[in-house]
Amino acid sequence: MRKLAVVVTLALLGALTALAAPGGAAAELAGGQLFVASLEAGQEVPATDATGSGAASFAYDEAAGEVAFVLGTYDLTDVTAAHIHIGGPGENGPHVANLFGEVEDGVTRDGTLARATLDDASVLEVVDDDTDEVTFDGTVAALVAAITAGEAYVNVHTAEHPDGAIRGQIAPVDLTEAPAFGDVDGTFHQASIEALSAVGIIRGRTTTSFDPGSALTRGQMAALIDRALHLPDTATDPFTDDETSPFEASINRLAAQGISLGRTATTYAPGDLVTRGQMASFLARALGLTGGAGLDLFPDAGPAHGESIDALAVAGITAGTSATTFSPSRQVNRAQTATFLARALGWVAPTPPVATTLTVLHNNDGESAVLPRGDEGGAGRFVAAVDAAKAQAEADTDGVVMLSSGDNFLAGQSFAASQETGEYYDVRLLERIGYDAIALGNHDFDFGPDVLAEFIGAYTEPQTYLSANLDFAAEPELQALVDAGTIAPSTVIDVAGTEVGVVGAITPGLAEVSSPQGVVIDPDVIGAVQGEIDALTADGVDKVILVSHLQSISEELALVPNLSGIDIVIAGGGDELLADPGTPLLPSDVDEETPVFGPYPLTAVSRDGVGVPVVTTTGSYSYLGRLIADFGPAGNLVSVDDASGPIAIIGGPVDAGTVAAVEDPVSDFVAELAATNIATSAVPLDGTRAAVRTRETNLGNLVADSLLWQGRQLAGSFGLDQPVIALQNGGGIRNDAVIPAGPVSRADAFTILPFDNFVAVVEDVPAATLLEILENAVSNVENVDGRFAQIAGFEFTYDPDRPAGDRVREVTLDDGTDLVTAGAVVPGAPTIDVATINFLAAGGDGYAFDLPFQSLGISYREALEAFVSGTTGGALNGQITAAEYPAAGEGRITAL
Repeated sequence: MRKLAVVVTLALLGALTALAAPGGAAAELAGGQLFVASLEAGQEVPATDATGSGAASFAYDEAAGEVAFVLGTYDLTDVTAAHIHIGGPGENGPHVANLFGEVEDGVTRDGTLARATLDDASVLEVVDDDTDEVTFDGTVAALVAAITAGEAYVNVHTAEHPDGAIRGQIAPVDLTEAPAFGDVDGTFHQASIEALSAVGIIRGRTTTSFDPGSALTRGQMAALIDRALHLPDTATDPFTDDETSPFEASINRLAAQGISLGRTATTYAPGDLVTRGQMASFLARALGLTGGAGLDLFPDAGPAHGESIDALAVAGITAGTSATTFSPSRQVNRAQTATFLARALGWVAPTPPVATTLTVLHNNDGESAVLPRGDEGGAGRFVAAVDAAKAQAEADTDGVVMLSSGDNFLAGQSFAASQETGEYYDVRLLERIGYDAIALGNHDFDFGPDVLAEFIGAYTEPQTYLSANLDFAAEPELQALVDAGTIAPSTVIDVAGTEVGVVGAITPGLAEVSSPQGVVIDPDVIGAVQGEIDALTADGVDKVILVSHLQSISEELALVPNLSGIDIVIAGGGDELLADPGTPLLPSDVDEETPVFGPYPLTAVSRDGVGVPVVTTTGSYSYLGRLIADFGPAGNLVSVDDASGPIAIIGGPVDAGTVAAVEDPVSDFVAELAATNIATSAVPLDGTRAAVRTRETNLGNLVADSLLWQGRQLAGSFGLDQPVIALQNGGGIRNDAVIPAGPVSRADAFTILPFDNFVAVVEDVPAATLLEILENAVSNVENVDGRFAQIAGFEFTYDPDRPAGDRVREVTLDDGTDLVTAGAVVPGAPTIDVATINFLAAGGDGYAFDLPFQSLGISYREALEAFVSGTTGGALNGQITAAEYPAAGEGRITAL
């Protein structure tokens, strides 16, 4: 039978803040001073034979002139009153404050727990009967002074002991005695942990480490409640599985008071982890809270803990993880538990949560597209649009945050301007935009880790780059940025007094589509992201945004149902256009080739059962995304304002400073490239994305031929065999256009082949390996995958209707040597020396050579320029003919 009853004064209800999702800054102590008292019969003057015990705690808020208190007593019957008296140890004195008032005759209480607040009106004046002199002025300040001087005590009265059954001297809590736990500094829970540790209620893992994010066991939970409530010793020992537990005594005390019912009548399971629902039941029983019957405030609470959860909500101790969910199966950690207890004891100041409306501005895949395209895009227009949107957000909402979800620069003419001058124009643009956090995208690794580190290091004031599923330890330049906090898995942004957590993530396929080299990619995106969300919420951050670069918004939509505690997702890498009917779009998007992917925002349901808005924009600074999010008092997303949506970057004002610092120097460099011709083509050259990633094209043939030619030109100087064939992935050809017949400029070469890929030779490739590589090349052709191969030196035939991995039917070298027939390697087929690019030789796009390779020190763009040039002894002598490169291709690749 439960042996704890409760009296909770209405004055305290509503003063306790919502613990499940605390908002704003870190929790603070209720006042400058805390006090505690342990109540026992032996402290009475004279001592009594009462068997009960008790504990009281007080928090003094000097500014408000109030003392909040919690008083608990146990194993007492017929409790009549509890008072604060003035008097030192061993002496009796007058009572000056009522903690628990008289009860009606005949009412028996097995225990009491009172919670209320004392002010000047509730403190009694003391007058000397003989002299009429006021010896105690009846103010809170005088009461605190007496307590501080050790001249006040708590006395609990019963019918059997009307002068006092148990008593305890009130003593200050010396917070300087709290251990200095470095791993909780600056966190939401720091004040709670330090206050509880100062009186020995909670302890660290070591003298300097608290381990705030670690899960809590049932045994540890018993010890915390036992120490907080000063439960009496007992001979009760109902459980057989806690005999070796260091928490057995506490477990027994909880069982004796009916606070814990155990797993079964004879087992407690002290090592099991505590869930939110279980902790609600622990606390409701410990505090004697019974106000949740029949309320059903949280539909997900369930029958086991629902009434306890509702009781905590009624008492103001929790507000759930959203307005309608409590997430009872989610585990609680040590830090969260500390704050729950500190709130219950009245030691942590209530921080009334408030509703908040935030504007989230975002874009993705800027990819060095700093120059305007006619009336569309451009760095100057984009900055002007951001400035206007930020000003409107500051005026109309509570705050604004600016985020990027990756691919912040890209190889090409604009980035070449930076490489030529040493001035990172993209960095100047990103700084001017003023991001609060930036996700790392796959193209940010295209030039390798050192260039990425140099790029980020070029900021005047570093902005935070994010990715939760990357490990940079093997790349010193990037690791230095991690150590400095410039690269992190997540960050916290203070937006108008409310904390917003932002987590980053990148595609697990990074190594296949870019050049991360020693950067290690964790394929468990769910685990990495959830770990950061949990760490943020443990620190009291109740608004969490994911900025991710998973290459398709479909990936983010599939990710959300596996996440808990996420509010907003900003996707990147897919270039999808989200817009509602009637939203103004760029003229270039109002056609059948670029349909709207879906409404703004899309919605996915998280593991908590909550709808999460998922947004993105098309890239190249074409649109600025604007999500206006309304958050409730508990920090949960309530709604998305109808004014949300993409802002098309077209016409309108420009930021003159950005034009001068970014657009003008890049434009001058590009103009010079365009003015320098390297060849003349008698035929249009097809480099459209849909073509080079699905079939042979004449531009693809030209690029592959240039690799083979350059490989043969330089192989001897490296002591290599001359390559026989060449392979170029379609994804490395980026101009996405048909170059018309006529002059071909250096600007065209930069546009066609923008990456920092180098010509490489792989010697002695077995025919079986070549077959596997070609199977990979055509394995996803139906989805316009960048791994599709453009080739030189051989022909091959494949059947797209066959299963992936069994599509390549015939492979024949230009000299007539068959390597594959009927889908099988020809017995005795020779090994082949292959010219390619270092990205593919290292395994990019799934090209599994798994062999040593030699980079020849010349980029694939330089190889193309040299191959076609009429001034550098190129093979084509400046003339690209229709005979050699017919518009329909030469039949190097045949799809059956």
